[in-house]
Amino acid sequence: MSWEDDHREDGLWARVEEAQGVLEEHVRAEALDTSDARVQQLRAILSILIGYRDHPDVLITPAARKNTGKVVETITSQLPGIEGIYKPPAGGTVSKFEELARNLRSWPQRGSVKLVGLTQQVQQLDSTLAGFKESASRNMEELMKEGESAADTLRASHAKTLEDLRGEIGQLSSEIQNLTNRSESVSTTVSESEGRIEEAIKTQKTEFQTERQERADQFEEVMQGQADAFQEFYNESSGRTDSLVASIESKEKDAEAILGTLAQRSTAENYGEWAKQQRRAAGWWSAIAVVLFVLAAGVFIESTFQFITSPSVIPSGESLWGEVVTRLGMTAVVLAGALYAAKEAGQHRKEERQAKARELVLTTMDPFLVNIHEDVRELIRSEAARSIFVLRDQDGSSEDEKQMSDRLRDIVRSRTREDKGQEPDGTASTHRE
Repeated sequence: MSWEDDHREDGLWARVEEAQGVLEEHVRAEALDTSDARVQQLRAILSILIGYRDHPDVLITPAARKNTGKVVETITSQLPGIEGIYKPPAGGTVSKFEELARNLRSWPQRGSVKLVGLTQQVQQLDSTLAGFKESASRNMEELMKEGESAADTLRASHAKTLEDLRGEIGQLSSEIQNLTNRSESVSTTVSESEGRIEEAIKTQKTEFQTERQERADQFEEVMQGQADAFQEFYNESSGRTDSLVASIESKEKDAEAILGTLAQRSTAENYGEWAKQQRRAAGWWSAIAVVLFVLAAGVFIESTFQFITSPSVIPSGESLWGEVVTRLGMTAVVLAGALYAAKEAGQHRKEERQAKARELVLTTMDPFLVNIHEDVRELIRSEAARSIFVLRDQDGSSEDEKQMSDRLRDIVRSRTREDKGQEPDGTASTHRE
């Protein structure tokens, strides 16, 4: 089994899914409020953490996954007590949420992992909206059923009334048919009865139409209220999501700034250590050069003194020249070693000065750039980095430092003129393209 399979099958991911499930259960049970920023942050960090499951990385060690799994398991056991997750334990200074966030920040930051986390948050939001839609649909069905039931009741009442009226009309018709020969007053009474019946029918129709219209208006108002509530919830959720993304991006920038400062300080310390090593090496080479110079001088003085004080032992002819060449050769060899040691000592001194200068630049750069415009800070950092880390010939270091100082001075002056609304030649700017 490869390390990638070990990463994907690690128990951390099961703990994260369990924590998400427990969190959602408490949200559905209304034990946790989704409008609480702490609940939203916990949701977001769990979503980003689960995104690393399908993105193996050698920098995410089994020990890191194990430690993170313990923190997630502790958070799961404390739910729905959100206060305990954000509160440091007794005798500690870091809460479980901050510990989980620190572990996550120590992992490699990838855009695909953040995209997976945001996708999961959107899916959670979609599931919440789907539940809301389902609830609204059930309410709508119940209202429709109530409307249909009321309409059926009205139709049945209307039909019964019509039947009763038809029965009465038939009875009256038979009586009218039987009493056709009766007096005109009876006929008038029958006519009035028919008028009352028609008026009753019209009244029933009017009441039925009015009640149906009222039911329709009430149903429309309920649906409009549900739609408005859904839109408000959607807008609020979108705003919270944007705010959470902005907060995560801000924290990511802060982390990058902290990492940059630590890296800069570490580099400055490395240059200081390198300067110390070069100083020790220069000291050793200087000592060797002094010893060899003294030895060469001693050999030369001893040879000259012997020739002067003991002329009787001086050979003649070719033997004399051979003796002279031998002694001078010994002196030259020792002197050459002394010169080489002196040259090496000078090179190490030169390396020491360059390292100290770079350490000074890296150490004092941030305090110097605090009150300078952001654009100028970026230009100065770029120029300083190019001057420090780009390889150059050793003989041109002093000239390069002078050129770097001139370039930095020109950058600061040009940016100052632009901020004051002046052209590079010093005159007032009347038109800037």
